[in-house]
Amino acid sequence: VAELAMGANCATVLVLNKWDATEMDDDDLDHERAKVNQKLRQRPKVLTASARTGRGLERLLREALALADRANARVPTPELNRWLSEVLQARQPPMKQGHRLKLIYAAQIGERPPRFAIQVNNRARVTREYAYFLENRLRARFGLDGVPVIIDFVERKQRRSER
Repeated sequence: VAELAMGANCATVLVLNKWDATEMDDDDLDHERAKVNQKLRQRPKVLTASARTGRGLERLLREALALADRANARVPTPELNRWLSEVLQARQPPMKQGHRLKLIYAAQIGERPPRFAIQVNNRARVTREYAYFLENRLRARFGLDGVPVIIDFVERKQRRSER
């Protein structure tokens, strides 16, 4: 179900119901969260609830409202570019055929779901692993767990030499 929600570009929170009927503890919950993070790129928040007793339902509603706010939020361009420079310092972009990918500029170009454009020198040099790395860092920095994120890598047009 979470994969379908992600495919439909919907923000997602995962709720484990009947938590009162199990004899699981916090370690078990951490294990379930790790399984979700491994399987789902969107990294939804995992909550527990009990429909019978009502435990956790208020927290679920608060999280759903906060998730909607995060899906509609805009990240200012200067903050995105500071994030981009920090990411570049943490891990250099990959090299392909002796040439390094250059990340030039980032901007948010849409919301619901948040869509970002990153200008690059050559789109063919963007590897899947580095794209996932950028997406995960973006989620962590701007609190976008559970929100589908779209990153477009836009190749910068070559400047014409002045005649």
